[in-house]
Amino acid sequence: MHLSNIRNRGKIADHRLRSPGFIPGQDRAAESARLVVNLLNALHTLFDAIISNYDVYKVESIDDAYMLVSCLLIRNGSRHAGMIASAAWHLLEGVDS
Repeated sequence: MHLSNIRNRGKIADHRLRSPGFIPGQDRAAESARLVVNLLNALHTLFDAIISNYDVYKVESIDDAYMLVSCLLIRNGSRHAGMIASAAWHLLEGVDS
């Protein structure tokens, strides 16, 4: 084997050791990311269950944002502000429990 090939292999090996797959503590970072995703999934599932009791509609949920509206699909007169407030209060209670 030629000397330059051995040197190049060493550089490749060094590069691989410094690549993201070999960073010390990365397992903890991946576990933290999984915990965040699981937490958000649990919150959104809880929120979906809670809002089913109210005349509100989930417009979308992206990352940690959860957007609700009322009086969009079904007109409810002047009750939409109260529906949103009640649903929001129930969501806060659900998070506290």
